[in-house]
Amino acid sequence: MATTTTSCKRIELSYLKKHKMLVKGEIVLSILSWTDESRINLTVYYTDTDKYLQLDYTIGNNLKKSYQVQFIEKPSNLGKGQVIYIVCPFSGGLCRKLYLAYGSTQFKSIKAYDRRIYYRGQLSPSTNYNDKYWSYT
Repeated sequence: MATTTTSCKRIELSYLKKHKMLVKGEIVLSILSWTDESRINLTVYYTDTDKYLQLDYTIGNNLKKSYQVQFIEKPSNLGKGQVIYIVCPFSGGLCRKLYLAYGSTQFKSIKAYDRRIYYRGQLSPSTNYNDKYWSYT
């Protein structure tokens, strides 16, 4: 079965903002958890001097992971304020989401994986209308 963006664990900037974990001028400690009961301790540093996520979690057979993921602000293309991006710890590219897939022990951007992570609509384009119909019934 193909891995999709919704089937793997992910950290999204939009989620962090929506749930008040990413607040300018503050350091926020929180826990992200998933339906398989896995969880990650997350500390968001978003001050004038520090802009990064501190990730602390255990994966697999008690393998403890602890690392920082930087984020930066870039001017909006609309000329209104700043847009926050995560700097992928593997590719160095900018992204808005990090994924944990294909047995990786660290979160990466979608482009940092050798194998493709699909969006749901890419899996069955010929039956897309059927998928939409059956998802509403």
